[in-house]
Amino acid sequence: MFEVLFFLPEGHAPADPTALAETLTAAGVALDGDELDRYRPGRWRHAATSAQALVDLGEPPLERDDQHRPRAYAGWRPAPLAIRIPLAGPHWQAVEALALVEAVLAAHPGLRALDSEDVIEAEGIAPGPFPWNRPRAIASWEAQHASRCTGLDLPVLARPHSVRVWRYRRERPAARAAHPDLHWPDALVLRDGATGQARSACLWTAADEAFALPPVELVVLRQGGRGGVIGADEVLAAVGNPTPLAALACPIRPSAALHALFNGSRPLPAAGFSALLDEDWRD
Repeated sequence: MFEVLFFLPEGHAPADPTALAETLTAAGVALDGDELDRYRPGRWRHAATSAQALVDLGEPPLERDDQHRPRAYAGWRPAPLAIRIPLAGPHWQAVEALALVEAVLAAHPGLRALDSEDVIEAEGIAPGPFPWNRPRAIASWEAQHASRCTGLDLPVLARPHSVRVWRYRRERPAARAAHPDLHWPDALVLRDGATGQARSACLWTAADEAFALPPVELVVLRQGGRGGVIGADEVLAAVGNPTPLAALACPIRPSAALHALFNGSRPLPAAGFSALLDEDWRD
């Protein structure tokens, strides 16, 4: 996990857990327990992109460990809050989750956030909190991701395809509102069993349904009790390569050519692919 800890200057009024809880809840964090609890774990999930983070508000009920005491820095005292961002998954999950950190900082100006793996602002300066720097935090996440996840058996989705999935997910709510006549399927990621690679994909469920084709590589056909996988370029070619709408999606409307493709294509067997959660692949 990419761990962000929070601190207050010595002499500053203590952090108000109730006010912190209100800020977190307003930012979309689902906290366990109630406001009288000394410790409230929580989970944040970005509604559009599904980026996630874990939150600890208060002190976890653990036995005192004198061998591993909480980190302390001269002139600062810990605030009862930590935000942890997964290191597995695409880079944009971290970009989205860091917005949660910034929401807390904006609502509580006295707080400072500190990446637990990046505690010295510059050479010759004492360790401890320093002004928040989003590009620096993203670069630190990338470095930690590379050192801890490269050796894991996580399928890799090429960064350009990953960014397209991110943009589609982010822009889909507004695009759906602008084009309610179209079905807007989820942008998914599959593991190709033949190559071990991650591939972006969506589901196509009916030849007579108008839908927005996400900017993905593959389309999974759902043909009655059977199905298979074809290239998204085949769908685009069948309808004359339409101009993309918002979210990089292309409008696909029923036609004779589309019916012929849906019912007459020779797809790859769906059994050769498996669905991946966003923590199961990297870019």
